[in-house]
Amino acid sequence: MTRHVATNTFDKNIKTCLALVAVSLLAGCGNRSMSDLELYVKERRQAHAGYVEPLPEFELSLGFIYEPAGLRDPFLRPERYDTLSGVDQGGANSPDFSRTREALENYSLDALAMVGELTQSENRWGLVRDAEGVIHRVKPGNYAGKNFGRILAIAEAHIEIEETVRDGAGNWITRQAKLTLGDE
Repeated sequence: MTRHVATNTFDKNIKTCLALVAVSLLAGCGNRSMSDLELYVKERRQAHAGYVEPLPEFELSLGFIYEPAGLRDPFLRPERYDTLSGVDQGGANSPDFSRTREALENYSLDALAMVGELTQSENRWGLVRDAEGVIHRVKPGNYAGKNFGRILAIAEAHIEIEETVRDGAGNWITRQAKLTLGDE
């Protein structure tokens, strides 16, 4: 029984000590003056007082109404000129649209350069370098350039080409061009 009484007394002493500590802590908070803190807050508010400009007013923009009737689909690639559809492909000088296109027709004449000429027996070939540095052997009748250019003749220093293009009125006309040796 003495043991149980000692434990109860010990528990009461601990509770009393904790209560005294709590009361002393609370008493310390109440006695302090807050005037220095209030002064600091007042100074900070005055230092940051300023003018904020109002937001700018924006004009209301009118929307755009897209009316696709008669226009091509903007999400599809445009048709290339070598697969013309709905275009008048006839005419006195119109090119042959049904033939297979040749490798040099993928480059404009400005991107092609004559680099030489070969003659064997009675055959004469021209050597043409494309924009990627590949050398092509051509003969009269081959095609070169993006404007349906047909090779007419090959000489030692140049290749004669006849291009077929549309004029301002939509008619097919021919014009002469040359690739000369050494022009790059």
